[in-house]
Amino acid sequence: MHGEVSLLRDGAILFGFGLAFVLIFRRLGLGATLGYLVAGAVVGPHVLGLVGDAESKLGIAEKDEVEVISRRGKVVATAYVTSVVQRGQVFLPMHDREVNRLTHASFDPNSRQPS
Repeated sequence: MHGEVSLLRDGAILFGFGLAFVLIFRRLGLGATLGYLVAGAVVGPHVLGLVGDAESKLGIAEKDEVEVISRRGKVVATAYVTSVVQRGQVFLPMHDREVNRLTHASFDPNSRQPS
């Protein structure tokens, strides 16, 4: 229950700061997307620390089984928390057949990489 309250609180903080930064950035003619990005960077664990890191919030530990879900499918994978992949990010090899079920079945016309 505490984790759910914490996620709700963090979501409210991100929404509030996101809205404020978007309004400011649009007023300055810099675009809404940049406002969202700056809001996330400012309130995240590395600057103000108002929002914690994803691993501690979700309770992910080394070698836990985690489910990665997209609107196209889901994959069960083993978690390895490393310094190579930044906190809050997930890396899955795109050449794995299971991982490809998470993405759209289209390809870049020039490189033929999944898009």
